[in-house]
Amino acid sequence: MKKLLIQLVHGGLLTLAVSTSVLAQSNNERSPYSRYGYGRLGARQTAAARAMGGLGISLRDGLVANPANPASYTAVDSMTFIMDLAVSLRGAYLKENGKTDSRVLGNLDYATILFPVSRHLAVSAGIMPFSTVGYQFGNTQQLEGTE
Repeated sequence: MKKLLIQLVHGGLLTLAVSTSVLAQSNNERSPYSRYGYGRLGARQTAAARAMGGLGISLRDGLVANPANPASYTAVDSMTFIMDLAVSLRGAYLKENGKTDSRVLGNLDYATILFPVSRHLAVSAGIMPFSTVGYQFGNTQQLEGTE
């Protein structure tokens, strides 16, 4: 039990370290529409649910952490540890009045973890961003008389 607890702590620390470093890397959205409202809405599904066309509620697999259907966790074996982490990359190209801007953008899509505590009890936790925004308001001007 002590070895399992140590592995869980290490897994949690690794998840935290990876997710914060991925989020801190760059501005994750480059759409001019992200400054109005919520920005670009996330898919709010795991990769397994997306692969089934978004039918995450019907997915009940012992090797998948499915936050859309917590009842599906009953299919997970008591000795199984599941960690699911997804990142995405996409390109953005904007052009207006002869000015262009192109970037490659990366983002953390989600991170989930599922582990057993006892024979009849398991714990699941995760993060799944609602949306991504990428705006920055501000203006910098040199004041007259300063260098």
